[in-house]
Amino acid sequence: MSPLTKVLALLVSVLAIFLCGVVVVYVTNTENFKQKYEDQRSLTTAAQEGEKLAQNRAQGAKLRYEEVINRQNEIIKNIGQLNDDWARQLQTENREKLDALREKQTAMDLSDSLSKMLEQMRATNEFIQEKLELAQRSQLRAEAKVATLEQQQNQLLAEAEELKTINRQNLEYIQQLENENKQLRQQLQQGGGLISKPLRPGSDRVSDLPVGQTRQPLRGEILEVKEDLASISIGASSGVAKGQEFNVLRLMSDGQIKYMGKLTINYVEPEEAVGRLSGLTGGVILKGDRVSTDFR
Repeated sequence: MSPLTKVLALLVSVLAIFLCGVVVVYVTNTENFKQKYEDQRSLTTAAQEGEKLAQNRAQGAKLRYEEVINRQNEIIKNIGQLNDDWARQLQTENREKLDALREKQTAMDLSDSLSKMLEQMRATNEFIQEKLELAQRSQLRAEAKVATLEQQQNQLLAEAEELKTINRQNLEYIQQLENENKQLRQQLQQGGGLISKPLRPGSDRVSDLPVGQTRQPLRGEILEVKEDLASISIGASSGVAKGQEFNVLRLMSDGQIKYMGKLTINYVEPEEAVGRLSGLTGGVILKGDRVSTDFR
């Protein structure tokens, strides 16, 4: 039974007792007054006894009334105590309910915060995963690029070493050519031969074309090659002059013409000339390769 129901039942009991006391007093007074009235009419001599009896009864009623009042006060006191207890209990229950509601709200807020944090962590995890995959792909590309760069570096180092070797060989070759050039000049001064046969009179003749006149393209072929010197099949009679440059060309199997280097004429004879090879693009100059002042 709840405290409120107990209080209501106690109030009903108090009211019932109070009403019973009032009824008893009312009935008692009514009976006394009636008896007194009848005694006064029939027995005037017994008035004092009736009055005394009425006083006694009134005194008893007073005592009973006071007893009822005391009971009512006790009941009221108990009711007040119960009311205070009930109020304290209700206050405690309300406080507990409020605490429970606060705890529930706190738990709900915490749950919402955790849910939001979890969503943020998931989103962050997905972002980190994407960045990680991107970084891994970038790393793979970088590793591949590094491998390519290392390969290119190794190739460049090898080419550098090869170029150093070629440069050293070229220096040695230049020194050798200078020595040969000295010997060649001595031979020329003594009237010796160039490559395959001795020079004939008029070997350094320059063609007598007027200044400003356009020369026709000159074309011939390599007759003989000795180191960086080569003789060609055309000479002064064809318009070849000392210091003139020819392109050395080679006809490939697919019909394409490959540029091999340059030939600068040093000595000219009527039917052939001798020059020095330079700017070779790769490969060895062979007998039969073309020479031309153009690229045909």
